[in-house]
Amino acid sequence: MHEGRRFPALDLWHDELRAGLRTTTTFDTLYRAACAEADAREFYGMRMAELGDRSMARSREIIRQAGPDFAKGLA
Repeated sequence: MHEGRRFPALDLWHDELRAGLRTTTTFDTLYRAACAEADAREFYGMRMAELGDRSMARSREIIRQAGPDFAKGLA
C-alpha cells in the first residue's frame, strides 16, 4: 500500500484548501501535481505499484517543469 510514502503536492494542496487559499476549482501547477499524486495513492492502495510509480513520476515532472521556486514550497 502507500504507508510511508510521501505525497507533498497533495498535502500542500489540502493545506491550502483548508486555509482558504484556494478552491477546488483553482486549476494550476499545484493542482496538476496533486492530482497525479492522488492517482498514485489510489494505485498504491490497489496494489498497483507500477502505475503508482508512474503517477508519482508524472507529479515530479510537473514540479520539475514548474521550476526551483515552486519545488521549494514542497520541501
